[in-house]
Amino acid sequence: MKMVNVIRLLAFSLFFQIFSANAQQWCGFQEINKFHTPSEISVQPTKRNSLNIPKIIPTIVHILHEGEPYGVFPHLSSEIAYQAIDSVNAWFEDSNASLELCIASVGSNGEVINGIIYHNILNEFPGYDFSNNANDYYSYVSGQTIIEPDEYLNIYVDNWTSGPLGFATLPPGDACWVRTNQIINPESKTLIHEVGHYCGLYHTFNDVFMTYIDCEDAATETNCEIQGDRVCDTPPTIQSFSCTPQCPGDIIESYMSYAPDNCQTLFTPGQIDRMHAQLETLRSGVINNNIACGTSDIDLAVISFNNNNPECNTYLDPSIIIKNFGLSGGFFIECQIQILDLEFEEVYYDSYSGVVSLDQDETLEITFDPYTFQFGDYTVLIDLITPNDGWEFNNSLIQDLPFQPFTEISVVYYDGFTPTPQWRIYEHNPETGNTIGPSIASCNWGGPQCWENGFFTADQWPIEWSYCLQPGCYQLWWRWTSNSNLDCELVDLLGYPGCYVDIQLSNGEQIYYWDEEINGSTTLYFDFCVEAPNPCPINDCPTDLDGDGITGNSDLLIFLSETGQQSECHPTDFNFDGETDINDLTLFLNQYGYDCNGILVEDNFTANVTEIMDVNGLCKIGSPIYFDLTGRKVNDKGRLAPGIYIVVQNWSNGNITTEKVFLNSWN
Repeated sequence: MKMVNVIRLLAFSLFFQIFSANAQQWCGFQEINKFHTPSEISVQPTKRNSLNIPKIIPTIVHILHEGEPYGVFPHLSSEIAYQAIDSVNAWFEDSNASLELCIASVGSNGEVINGIIYHNILNEFPGYDFSNNANDYYSYVSGQTIIEPDEYLNIYVDNWTSGPLGFATLPPGDACWVRTNQIINPESKTLIHEVGHYCGLYHTFNDVFMTYIDCEDAATETNCEIQGDRVCDTPPTIQSFSCTPQCPGDIIESYMSYAPDNCQTLFTPGQIDRMHAQLETLRSGVINNNIACGTSDIDLAVISFNNNNPECNTYLDPSIIIKNFGLSGGFFIECQIQILDLEFEEVYYDSYSGVVSLDQDETLEITFDPYTFQFGDYTVLIDLITPNDGWEFNNSLIQDLPFQPFTEISVVYYDGFTPTPQWRIYEHNPETGNTIGPSIASCNWGGPQCWENGFFTADQWPIEWSYCLQPGCYQLWWRWTSNSNLDCELVDLLGYPGCYVDIQLSNGEQIYYWDEEINGSTTLYFDFCVEAPNPCPINDCPTDLDGDGITGNSDLLIFLSETGQQSECHPTDFNFDGETDINDLTLFLNQYGYDCNGILVEDNFTANVTEIMDVNGLCKIGSPIYFDLTGRKVNDKGRLAPGIYIVVQNWSNGNITTEKVFLNSWN
């Protein structure tokens, strides 16, 4: 065996042991505070502040993006921001810190505001040359966008790719920036670490803005109130990325250390005292902003809209997520979903109404009828109505919904270490040779749009990713870096069966394939165009199979005779997945009894077995129990979707009847 391979294997093993649980916590605190003069409030190390009532820190979250669709990384959904704040609050509570962040809902003049603000940096800062390190431009961006820093904590979430994971300034500075890939990671302690700086804490290994060289140097600290991190129950120590204490008394569990995320679990009492003292004196306008987080007993919000169909076609399987930001209870809600075409004509409408029971901070998914669209660009409008809801600004959602003939691009990647290549897909103008920003999909050192950061075992390779491309021309920008070589020698050494990257289109065109060792950094560019595949013709009234203008019994008989057919563009394959199956039956039943103008003409199906009368005068005992055709009990899940069900009913004479019924509308 070559020595280089032995060294590589040892290095791989060492890196895996150190970093497989968590990525390094690297903060830009020292660098950012070089240009900032903090104030200082001393804290008696043996005296705890009065912490009976948590101090509320009203927070505004700024999410930076480059025009990606809402919910597509790094254009994060508001739900992700709320989850990140909830995690910080849970960790504060675990430490008995009596501190709490809340996303602001009221402005300084009492007006209703949205505490999550989105910034398309290409539109808001045209022509500005953004580097890959937010340290270079944070003051420029925040200088034009920050909201009342004396009254709110402003957190900036940005997808920079080099430099620290986050940084923040001590009081009274107003910087608090965190990388996007840290916000989406529920285990990352980067945000609470930076909030600790915002509240006045240094690193546990700091000697003010310097670091101790070694434990002997740390032992020279003589006054814990004015030296080191200025907290007396965090003994002086050195910087370390390990869970192992480095110097006597080292509190590696502190959120202000550089220990891996899974080892950071607390703030010490001294750190908590210091945070309260700094906040009370240097950020009093923030913690005394009593109106910013106005609460309401009733506050249900629309968090997200989802299409649960993963295929590249025009079949919509919609649902929304609502969240209760108010008190726990039962609520009568009405929710409407409307989809408009480019002419602002309504092409889809559905609604839900009923009583729901939600605990505080609990979420609920509401599903709606599926529908097959014609190709085109649409807009989704969602409205949630809850009587006496105190905060109406979060009760609606508007989102783009493009449906064009798609071609799928797929990336299959097989290596032996960790997937860290960088790549982006841009729209491309073949006449000028220029790309059209922003990128429509990207992967920078891993991430949610491609694959998660981390180390992969043999059974987890290869890694696959795909994206639906609309007709047009594109450029794939692919970069192998010195940190992400295709290491086929290591793959052979580990005994993995493959070492390659394979990028193809669903039309059979191969964009890039490589299966040899990559040494050194190299950037590749691939220009390609995709034409609209020959789509199946979309019929304005597809379920009217006999052509009489109504979806009725004769159409059902035709449909049932075609069940199981597998062919492209078959007239009973309503969702264009290549097969006539139960999914098409669901779409058919949704239209049963309606004419091609959407008017209910006939209803021959039994809609509700509770309407069936017993001719012998027997009484039904309890409500009927519904099962789907797989035998799964379904009527405790809310409304029943159109479909075929088996109904079991108990009777007063002790008998039990079983009946198959059709539901042709939501029940």
